[in-house]
Amino acid sequence: MTASSQELHFADAGEAADLAAFLARLIHYDRAAAVRLQAGGGVLAVFGRPPSFEVLAIRTARLDAIVGTEATSGTSSASGTSSASGTSTVSGTSAGAAGGPGALDTTVSAGEFADALDTARAGRTADGPSQSHDRGLVVTVPQAVTGPPWAGVLPPRGGWRRVSGLPGVDEVRGAVAAAVAEFRARDTTLPEERRTRAERDRIGREIWTRTLGD
Repeated sequence: MTASSQELHFADAGEAADLAAFLARLIHYDRAAAVRLQAGGGVLAVFGRPPSFEVLAIRTARLDAIVGTEATSGTSSASGTSSASGTSTVSGTSAGAAGGPGALDTTVSAGEFADALDTARAGRTADGPSQSHDRGLVVTVPQAVTGPPWAGVLPPRGGWRRVSGLPGVDEVRGAVAAAVAEFRARDTTLPEERRTRAERDRIGREIWTRTLGD
């Protein structure tokens, strides 16, 4: 029997930590959330969709490599006056170009991917200061799952054009900072009996559904 898996070699453990935080937010909204992973050009793109919003959220992280591993095990037995059985395992590893198009394209459980990131980060911490020179992180890609309909139709990579009426980068950054500050202020003033997830989600939806620009 043959089983294969892939490992993502992140160029920066800090970017992997940011990705873990992104997955935690998705799982907060939906414990059964799925994400689509695509890699190319030395970058991993992770697509997710919070159920409270009609948008796709994207996070990226740089990759040093994508490594595929394959393990084969077999059992043989002979019967007669005596019997014997043995199991052998053969493993192979092939390093894929982190920059190769289509090097990785799969949909996985957000929870399982978050667990894989946490496991890799915990193992790196356990290695101690001697490993501090290594800025990267190696994470095993979970098994693929059947994703939701949106995962089958992602935004195009090319052909984008600027549309008038959209806010500029500085305006968006200012609006986001103001929204975060407003949420924190309103959360602080909530009485203890109303400090619930439902109430916080309601405030969040009210703030984040406001229109920017035209």
